[in-house]
Amino acid sequence: MKVNDNISFEYEERSMLSKTDYDVLVSDYSKLTNNKLSITNIYFDTKDLILTKSGMVLRLRNSNGQLEITLKIKDKHFDKEINHPISSFSNNILPLNKPIL
Repeated sequence: MKVNDNISFEYEERSMLSKTDYDVLVSDYSKLTNNKLSITNIYFDTKDLILTKSGMVLRLRNSNGQLEITLKIKDKHFDKEINHPISSFSNNILPLNKPIL
């Protein structure tokens, strides 16, 4: 559920797959699409894991060259996500002309 352009709520359900099941899913999906997506995630926390202990996750994501920072906040039923594209930050904060990943 999207609240506005930067905040959304999501419900995630995670499942463990065997290597065989994973390979079948990847094979079946690759037959449906030729689109390739490259995603790299970097997660941040303090040495004493203050974010994790508070039910939060701070992530920097590079999705096919599009950089975005996300703060996830755990709730009973939904995770609140605050997303912000890196390109809107000042070059004084993050030098976008140099690779950071």
